Formats: sequence, structure tokens, C-alpha cells
Amino acid sequence: MCQRNIKNYFSANRKGQAVLTKSESDSDESVDTEINISPYADVSQYEDLFKKKNEFKNLAKVVVNEGGISLCWKYFGDLYFKKRHILQKYKFCKLCLDEKTNLKSFGKSTSTTNYMNHLRAVHNLDVKSLNNLKSSTMTQNALKSSTSCNNKQQNARRVAEMCCWDLQPFKIVERPGFKKLVSFLNPKAIFPTDRTIATTALNDVYNIYLDHVKTSLKESPENVTLVLDMWSDKHKHLSYINIKVHFCQNFQMQIVTLKTEIFPRPHTGLAVVEKIEEALCEFNLLEKNICAVTDGGSNIVSALKIKNIPRYGCMAHVLHRFLMEDILNNKSFENINNIISKLKKIYGSLMYSYEEISNIQNMEEQNDLVKIFTEVEIILESLDSCEQFPHGDDYFTEQYEATLNVKHHTSLKNSVATRWNSLLAMIQSYTNNISTINVALVKAKKELLVIGTMEMQIITEFGTFLKIFEDATKHLQGQDYPTISSCIYFQESIMSSLKKEEEKASFELTINLCNFAVQNFTKRFKVYRMYVVAALMDPCQKNWPVLDKYILQIPKQSPNSLELVHDVLSPISKENLIMEEIEKLKEIDDTLLNEPSTSTEPNAKKQKISASRQRMLEFMGPSPSNVQNNVELEIRKYLEMKVEAVEPLDWWRQNKQIFPNVAAVANMCFGIPATSASSEQAFSYAGNCVNAKRSSLHPATVKKQLFVHDNKAVVEPFLSN
Repeated sequence: MCQRNIKNYFSANRKGQAVLTKSESDSDESVDTEINISPYADVSQYEDLFKKKNEFKNLAKVVVNEGGISLCWKYFGDLYFKKRHILQKYKFCKLCLDEKTNLKSFGKSTSTTNYMNHLRAVHNLDVKSLNNLKSSTMTQNALKSSTSCNNKQQNARRVAEMCCWDLQPFKIVERPGFKKLVSFLNPKAIFPTDRTIATTALNDVYNIYLDHVKTSLKESPENVTLVLDMWSDKHKHLSYINIKVHFCQNFQMQIVTLKTEIFPRPHTGLAVVEKIEEALCEFNLLEKNICAVTDGGSNIVSALKIKNIPRYGCMAHVLHRFLMEDILNNKSFENINNIISKLKKIYGSLMYSYEEISNIQNMEEQNDLVKIFTEVEIILESLDSCEQFPHGDDYFTEQYEATLNVKHHTSLKNSVATRWNSLLAMIQSYTNNISTINVALVKAKKELLVIGTMEMQIITEFGTFLKIFEDATKHLQGQDYPTISSCIYFQESIMSSLKKEEEKASFELTINLCNFAVQNFTKRFKVYRMYVVAALMDPCQKNWPVLDKYILQIPKQSPNSLELVHDVLSPISKENLIMEEIEKLKEIDDTLLNEPSTSTEPNAKKQKISASRQRMLEFMGPSPSNVQNNVELEIRKYLEMKVEAVEPLDWWRQNKQIFPNVAAVANMCFGIPATSASSEQAFSYAGNCVNAKRSSLHPATVKKQLFVHDNKAVVEPFLSN
């Protein structure tokens, strides 16, 4: 293009137009490198120039800045013409310039949402998934413990995760204490606002955790256990449902929270079914072999029946209902209820009197010391007069140590009708400090609430009775070891302790309590077939003679029965019971039925045979497999093997190769918890999250924060690797 043509195109240097000059040394086909652009030219003039003279387009370029967190900054940037930044009040689409030779401009205050809409509508880009991928990569790098960076967005994700783990408010980044600590650790660290952390950062952290949880569940065994329960916060009375899955994988106990989310009314069985189906579908668990452990809530029981999911009752709830309903609602023990009501009134009167009660107890300790020193003086006088000291040589030491070992006053506790062992905790808080409490009541002019001697004896005896059930409730809440295998043991242990307590008791109330419990406990407590199988899978329990009476209640050819049956005409044997469970696992996954690794059968060398013999063998058909016989030998060898005291998970990790088929049954059984304690614990955490200062927290935020909190043990190995 010659200089004369350029001058004809831009003939004057007027405001709003571009002025071009061309060197005479350049050829007609080239573009002048000394072109000058007026700073007053607008977007339309440049667009016309690029369309009419394609050579000028090669001198324009959109320079993008990919430092922003949004993916749109990969496609939008500043316009440069001949390495000069022009039209600085606009941002331009790089794709429009490169592909269509037109300038698509946006004001600098335009939101990233409009940029995204342009990329989606004009260039057909799936920017949402691409943006999520970039955000996911950045969040994943931020949460790795080995990553160190002062990037503002990464710090936001780290704080969001910290707030989820510790159930802290997101506003912590605005507090002076947090800022001072960060300034000591890293003065250059920058954090966004609490709103950004509670929305964008929390969403990214939640999505990372969600992806890793789904990945971990892909490798879960075919048998998993649902544990679910419902809860209402005490501020806005919003209802939530919690759904978890338990399973044992390679003899490691695993608990995964699927959701803790808002559950609007009505709380019908069909509504629970919808929530269960949503959770199973979202985490790809619909094809799993599922059972459930729940309390006796009618809507949950109804939902599991609709879904045809086998259900095992929570043993801790069974024990709790036996004590709170069968015992305390019995008119024969009405005097116990009256004293418990009195203790609750005392709690209401003295709940804010800790300092006064503590002072009273200090005075009592000083009086005890005065008594000891008085006795010392008597001892010294008797020694001086050569009189014989009536007590032993260690009398003074024992009395002094007893005084020093007096427990300091602990705050009075109140019982909660739905909380296990809370009644025992309340009784113990009174019996340990009864004299101090009575003095405090007199000082507070509450003489009618003073606990008398007979009342004290009744409540002490009832506390001793409750202690019989405490160990079972505490042990069966465990989540790091198998609990279902201990259910039969605790039933037998409780019955034995009740009978012993009845024999040695001299107080009539204790005798009546124990007698009533022995006669009625088995009516409340159900022994499931799975309890027996799980006990057989514990190497230390498999030959316990007590199990035989429960095995006699299991009929032959009943692999799908849950509860035991009395008066069985043809009971099953231990070997056949285990074999039935192995056969059930084979139906789910036929790779489980393998020959034991200890098989010593020689491998026959393959030899050539004649055609006639081949036809004969084909006519006869395949010979019966000896796998069944080998499995029977494996079961018999396991049952006959002597085992010393050992933890079941540790033993099976070492011996699963020797007994592969029995190990598959053990792995399945151990994944079923005895109680729904994990859901109860989840709601305890939910109560710490939705507290008085955070009562207006959005349910979606509660859901995400609790999901990250509950699944940190599941996701942390992925992040550390």
C-alpha cells in the first residue's frame, strides 16, 4: 500500500481521527512501522480500519492478564496498537479480535458475569466448567499442607477450611487478635473479607471435599451401613437430617458424612425416603448392599421399610429407653422419680452459686485438717504419757491423704431426657458434694430442698444401679473399633451384673430394681442374627460357649432373617452359619469366594490327550469344583485355631490371607456399628456451629461447613498426597 493511498484514507488530522505516515523506504506491500494513532480515536473507527485494511489488524493485540481468579481474564484484556496501550477505559475480547476482526469492548466496571455470558453466547465456551476447574486447582493447591503462598485467594480458602474444622465464625479474619497473630507469622499475608470467605472460598473448599469424598466412596466395599437421625436447632427450631455411611475397608473403620442439611416439614416416612434416595444417588451408592442402624423414630423406620433396607436398632437407644421408660415410668419406682425432680429443682436454685459452694467446700476441708491436727496433739500426749495409741501406725498418714484427696466441687449437672448417661452424671454430681449442697441450700433459705438421709441412700443406690449400664453405653459408642461384635457380650455382662447386685444388695429398692431389670431386659433387647455372626468373627469370642445358645435360635437355610427365633427344631451350626454369609457375599461379588492361600495342592502339568478321550470328557461334563470343600476346611481351621487376647482388627490384618473367605465376612460385619452415635455426635457439632451468636446462619452454609468438618479425616489423605 503506497503512501498516497494512506493519505487519501486519512486526509486530515482532525479530532477523533487517526493520522498515519509512511516511510518512503518501505515497499507498497508492507505496513508503515511509524504509524501514529490519535488518542482521541474511538472504538468504531479502529474497527472500521481493521475491517477495511486487514494489514492494520496485525499491528493490534489484546494483552490479557491471567492473574485473576476468574477464567474470563484469560480472554479479556487491554488493547495495544503498535505496542502502545490505546482505549484505556475499555477491556476487549481477545477471541473477537483474533477470530472475527472486530473489537468487542466492555467498560472497566463491567462484572465478570457479563464477560462469561459473552464467551458462552458468542464463542460457545463452557466457561462455567472451565472456571470451576481453574478454581478447583487453585483451591486444591491452597489446602495442601506443603504449599506456601501469600496469594489472597489461596489464603481465603485456607481460612475457610480452618473455620470449618474448628467451627469458627468466618468473621474471625476481621478480629484484631487474628490480625495480630497473622502479622507475627507473616506480615505480608493478605486476607479477603469475611463475606468472600463465607461464600466463594467456602464453596470452593466444599466442592473439593465433595469430589474427594465421592472418589473415596468409589473404592468402598459392596456392603455399607446407613446411619441417620434428625435434629432441631434450639434458636430458630429448624429441622436438619444427618446421613452417614459406615463401612470397614481392609479392616480400617471408615465413617463418611453424606449430608447434614435442612429438612422441611412434614417429616413423614416418604419425605425421609426422598432424602435417602437423594444422598445415595448423589454419592453413587444406589447399587450397594445397604443396611441401616437407627433409633426407633417411626418416620425413619417407615422409610427403611419402604426402601426395603434391613434395619438394626441402636443398642444405646435401647438401653436408654429401658432405663427412662421401663424403669422410671414404673409406678413401683415412683419415689426415685420424685427425688430426681427434687434434684432438678436444686439445680435451678444453685446453678449460679458455684463460687459460694466452692467456698463452703474449702471451709469443710479446713475443718477436716483441724480435726487431724487435733488428733495429732492427742497422739503426742498419749506418747508422752506412754499410753498405747489405739490406731495403727499409718492412721495419721491415711487421714491426711484422705483429706487432701477430697475432690474439689464440680458444677452441678442436669439430666437431659434424650442424652445417654446424663441422669447418672447428674446423680454423681450431687452424691459427691451432698454436704456442701445442703449447706448452700440452707444459706439460700431453700430448706425444703435439703436432701435427707433416706433420700440420699435411695439416689446413691439408684446411681449404683445405673453404673451397670454405663460401660456398655460408652463402649458401644466407639467409632475406631468394631462394636457390633460386642453386643451379645454386653447383654450377658449386664444380666450377670444385675443378678450379682441383687444377691449382695441389702437395700430393698436395689433388690426390686435388679429383679425387675432381670425379668424385663430381654423383652426390650433384641439379639439379631448379625450380632451372632459378628461375635464369631471376633477371634477371641468365636469359641465362647455362651454363643451356642444364640446359635440354637437360628434356623437352617435362613440367610435373610434378621432376628433370632425361639424353639427352633433344626438349628444351624457355626460352620454353616459362616458358610451362609460367605454365599451371600458371593451373590454380590463372586470374586470373594477364593481358595485359601495356604492350599498346597500340586499344579498338574497340562498333557496332550487323544481326540476320543477329549470327546469322552466333554460328554461327562466338568468335574465338581472343590472350592466349596476348601472353604469348609478354611472355616473349620479358623474355628479350631487358638487365639490369645488381641484386637480383632489387628488380628485380621495379619491373617486375612490365611482365611480370605472368612475375612470377607468379618470385614462386612465390622462395618455395621452397634449404635447411631455418629449421627448424635454430628448434631453435637451442629449445635456448636448454630449457636446463639450464629443463629441466623443460612442452612446452606451450615450444610457446607459441617460437611467439611465431618469429612476432614476422609479428605486429608488425598490432600497430603
